[in-house]
Amino acid sequence: MFSDRFYPGKSLFSSSIIYLLIFTFLLSLSGCETTKVSRETPEYLELFNNTKIQASKIIMKNGTFMDLTDELVYYYKNYKDTSDVLVFKNYDTIRTKENGKDVLKLRLKEKLVPLSSVQEVFIQRTEFDAGMTALLVLGVVVVSALTFFLIALASYSKSEHKSCPYVYSYDGEKYVYDAEPLGGAVCEGLSRTDFSRLDFTKPSEGKFKLLLRNENEEIQYLDEMKLTSVKHDNEKSVTIGQDNNFYQYTRVEQPITVTDENNRDVTVFFKDKDNVRWQTELPSDLKSASLTQKHKLHLRFRKPADTKSAKLVFYGGTAEWGSNMVKEFLKLRGSKLDEWYRSVYPGSPAQKELYNFMLGEELYYLKVNLKENGIYKHEATFKGGGPKADEEILVDVPFDKSDGEFIDIELNPPPCFWKIDRIGIAYDCEKIGDGNIMTSEAVYAYDKGCSNVLQKLGNIDRDYYMMEKAGNECRIEFSVPEGYNENSCALFLKTTGWYEIVMDKTGKPEEGLLASFVENPGSVLEYSRNLLIKKYENLALIYSNSYKESNGTR
Repeated sequence: MFSDRFYPGKSLFSSSIIYLLIFTFLLSLSGCETTKVSRETPEYLELFNNTKIQASKIIMKNGTFMDLTDELVYYYKNYKDTSDVLVFKNYDTIRTKENGKDVLKLRLKEKLVPLSSVQEVFIQRTEFDAGMTALLVLGVVVVSALTFFLIALASYSKSEHKSCPYVYSYDGEKYVYDAEPLGGAVCEGLSRTDFSRLDFTKPSEGKFKLLLRNENEEIQYLDEMKLTSVKHDNEKSVTIGQDNNFYQYTRVEQPITVTDENNRDVTVFFKDKDNVRWQTELPSDLKSASLTQKHKLHLRFRKPADTKSAKLVFYGGTAEWGSNMVKEFLKLRGSKLDEWYRSVYPGSPAQKELYNFMLGEELYYLKVNLKENGIYKHEATFKGGGPKADEEILVDVPFDKSDGEFIDIELNPPPCFWKIDRIGIAYDCEKIGDGNIMTSEAVYAYDKGCSNVLQKLGNIDRDYYMMEKAGNECRIEFSVPEGYNENSCALFLKTTGWYEIVMDKTGKPEEGLLASFVENPGSVLEYSRNLLIKKYENLALIYSNSYKESNGTR
């Protein structure tokens, strides 16, 4: 064998590592590369003790972030005289004298960060796809036991559900994760059209190239996919409104202050579009009553003399746990799930009941409450999307009803269901005319089996292009518009469709439990908390069993 010849006496484990490295190298030479940065919680890192982490950024709970460029980062369950820490290591070159001569030496520098102070870690995933074979390189290299990492990661991934098709844009060198349309459209009756901003698409050979992938256990039904280009003034930003019109504006007014239910200042999370998101900070005791009560966020803005053209800017969406709960709610339908799917369509009683429940509990619709004459009133609503990609939307709020010298807004997101990167006000919104908006059909669309799916994505006609299982993908290309300038033209992917989560439909319907959610407002949050506790108990069991297997103690 190759490994025996060059590394005699090595174990099967070592041989496997050698082949894995060789295979990775060959794929990097000949395969197509896609890159996605995942955002992981501290609890995720606790699965991997003594682990080197290839991360690009760490978000702290105080709203600051740490750039990890040129840093080696390790997670340790126990390290020296502390526990649960991230250890940052780098080297300085120092000049010393030995035997009268100047000598350069490397000096190790360490910085310890308690995991309890970390909100999120950005971990880079790179995939090399060569023909029908794909290798996922997660950017996490296990130091103590690779087998433990693979077992634990596989178990953890299967327990999580991420929704929607994933869209990767070609940036001139590689495909980069860019959009995630149709979140929450879990049956045909909930089919909709989304406009997803494409931030990484660059012209290549006269084309905009996209890679569409199903990376989840679901069947995805895509009816139409087109590219919308929006011309705008230089130095102005473009965002779509809830009315599906595009608007340009000069800048976004930041909130003066944002405080939470504990009167803690959390303004830093909402000020900029910087990937530093506000979201629920899990308590040390998951049985805490705080996970069954909504947050109270109070945002204050300056109030200009004229608010007629002002719109609220929301950049955020559904959090990871909120996405997972979609599947959990559907499970409760059991053997009657398909019957419920058929009952949900625009205007149906089931559709109205679903909307009223989600709005009342604010699970996937978030109320915007404006302070009027000393009382907060529901005046607008955010709709969640994601969870991987945040979406920006402009929301009409009757700011003229706000009394006093400030605009005061209250939001009450339920714990673990929302993530918010920025909320601001654009005071000079100007609607972009139809003459500056162009929607183009794709000129190329082939799936992984080399089938031409161009016609299926051309119109809204329910002649769907179906991605029936995880691993299905489609490459789509659009012609670059004549005179395109990235500084004065914004790109949006127009997608119409829906998806169905693959799941067991043979269980007993939990009709009593579902009815109790409607009859007892707030009880759904207690149900969510109990599932969250169960999740982390399962993760602890995965960790324990995998560690025993990797050390031969089982």
